[in-house]
Amino acid sequence: MSNKLKKPTVVDLSKMSREELEDAYVQLYTRCAVAEAKADRFLEEYRLSQQRRFGRSSEQSVAGQYSFTDFMKSNQPQPIPAAVPTMNDDEAEIKRLVDKAIGAKQAANKSNGPIPKKDLSGIEVRSVEFKLSKDKQVCSTCGSKLTFLSTTIHKELEIEPPKVYVKEYTTHHYVCHTCESQGCKHFVDAPGCPKPLFYGSPVAPSVVADCIHKKYALALPFDRLAKDYKRQGIPITKDNMCKWSINSALRFFKPIVEAMRQILLEEAAIHCDETYTLVLSWDRKKKSYVWVMTTAEYQKDHPIMIYNYRPGRSDTDARAVLDGYHGYVMCDGYGCYTSVLKENHKTHAPAMDIRPVACMVHVKREFVDALKSLPKDKWHETGAYLAVAKLQNIFHIDNEIEFETYEERKEKRMDVLYPAMVDFFDYMKAQKEESLPSTKYGKAITYALNQEEKAMRLFEDGRLELDNNMALSEGITYPHLTLERFEITAFAIKRCA
Repeated sequence: MSNKLKKPTVVDLSKMSREELEDAYVQLYTRCAVAEAKADRFLEEYRLSQQRRFGRSSEQSVAGQYSFTDFMKSNQPQPIPAAVPTMNDDEAEIKRLVDKAIGAKQAANKSNGPIPKKDLSGIEVRSVEFKLSKDKQVCSTCGSKLTFLSTTIHKELEIEPPKVYVKEYTTHHYVCHTCESQGCKHFVDAPGCPKPLFYGSPVAPSVVADCIHKKYALALPFDRLAKDYKRQGIPITKDNMCKWSINSALRFFKPIVEAMRQILLEEAAIHCDETYTLVLSWDRKKKSYVWVMTTAEYQKDHPIMIYNYRPGRSDTDARAVLDGYHGYVMCDGYGCYTSVLKENHKTHAPAMDIRPVACMVHVKREFVDALKSLPKDKWHETGAYLAVAKLQNIFHIDNEIEFETYEERKEKRMDVLYPAMVDFFDYMKAQKEESLPSTKYGKAITYALNQEEKAMRLFEDGRLELDNNMALSEGITYPHLTLERFEITAFAIKRCA
């Protein structure tokens, strides 16, 4: 195929009528407009891909929301804004809301200096003193006796390598010779010897817990762990660790997870999300999905988070994950959360009794992407600019609501948050008529309007949240859980064995 441009056909315009000229002009204008729209769309995709690759992620500052720890610590009242942003409002205030929503605030500089002393306060201290003996407390210059002046304390953080040893259990056995002389044998074993964790295996719960912790909490492959154990002189192979993990999961952890799931299924509201993971098969890498179900923030004192591996994220997978649950599900706009509300005609699975609640963080993300696909000096000219400001204001209002009970929270939301939500969706409906559906902004509007019904369910129960961050956060850390994961694992294995 030749890359040369085709030579344009010469047309004598003087021989064309007015009607033909107008028709040709309309056709040419339409083709140019379509080409320009396609070019703008490709440019949007390019800018957005560059931002996602090199720019700062908006997830670091999502719509001004509180983190889990901030939610627990927050107790300072703030005034609730009475109005929602409009184009007639102060431009600086709208810009402040937009900048806060997209994470434009610069992160605090990370210190590369020494570890602060306050960070060492919770660690065991082993003191070592250096002082002169009485016979050496003599001045080397004049020979007079030295007098104590002061002390200097120097602290160092040290780590002791783990100790590996073989614990040998010796059980004493006893026999009654009197009974033996009468024709019956009576043997007695000294109590206290623990049963083997796995039949015929010398492994202790602490070893299995160490393997599981390093594999699933620190993401170290079994092959690398086996090499590290070999360097330490420990005869553990990756096959051993695979079998131990599988057997531990089936024998010790499965009953615990099932009990946690039963508690979770009884909750009034849960959070749910899914993310893909690559699984190595014999011929290729296969994309599978890990689903997560977690308690809502109103149960932050007794959190439960359960992960479920599934081959996909279809309607069938969603039904399997949510099987047995009846209540509110905080989720994103993926279609499987809506399709389960109807009967599956292929599998004949009945409709599920759940009530999906939209995550407004995902709604906000669509408009932030629409902004980032444009040059920054053009932001204030787009409707996405005001949409992000309105969403930021919604999160701000909800975060500042003070309440003692969730019923009180529900009532206050109806008073101060409901008008802001209605205003946002009214603005979306008005903008839909003026935007191109194929642009990032048009797609964001479509996504938002598709979530309106689910988003307004927020006002049905005060225990519901505006966001699905409980399920979106990776590795949520709860401050009141002080035990290390491998200690909890070893304790669970030892108790269940």
